[in-house]
Amino acid sequence: EKQEIEVHFVSSPAQALHLRATYHLKNIGNAPLDSLEAILPTESNLDRRNLTIQVDGHPVTSQPTGEDARSARIPFDPPWPVKSRRSLVIEYDLAPPDQLTQDSFYLHPNNWYPALLPPKHLLSRADPPDQWDLRVRVPDGFLVHASGTPRGSSRSGSDRVFRFTQRPGDFRPFIISGRYHQQQLRSNGLTVNFWSFQRLPDDKIRRAG
Repeated sequence: EKQEIEVHFVSSPAQALHLRATYHLKNIGNAPLDSLEAILPTESNLDRRNLTIQVDGHPVTSQPTGEDARSARIPFDPPWPVKSRRSLVIEYDLAPPDQLTQDSFYLHPNNWYPALLPPKHLLSRADPPDQWDLRVRVPDGFLVHASGTPRGSSRSGSDRVFRFTQRPGDFRPFIISGRYHQQQLRSNGLTVNFWSFQRLPDDKIRRAG
């Protein structure tokens, strides 16, 4: 019924991305569920660490499934009754060595975020809502570009939180962020945005635009 994913750039004691995915779910099937499966990043692929999972505010221990251990089985004890609701929170850290520095990071549109799988029952579904929120929390001074529709930003202590609304027709979720300088140029009725770590000379901006 509702989901939200927040990615937080953490700079101390070492650079990492803390991901928190929150889901509000309803069992619309015709049988209680004793578990649910989710696809998670592999520990080796994106250096995933510190996985924690909560159901209705209570920590649970997941079990890896599948040969590649990308799927995690999330138990419900007692089983999840039909037509009832559950809240699910999945958290972990990512430290991809090729995609993260002290001044920038990017996440490709691949499996860096959880994906809930439908139960293994006939005609079962695990549909996301028609729209959901992606929030990116970064140090003040970072710029953020991501999939979806930008919904502005706000200060949170020394950080800034950027919000994006995701819909089924958008690109698969991706994020690009860093201490970039933004320069704009109007060309043929369009606005061209240049992001660079060092400010570019105006004549190079005009030629490139």
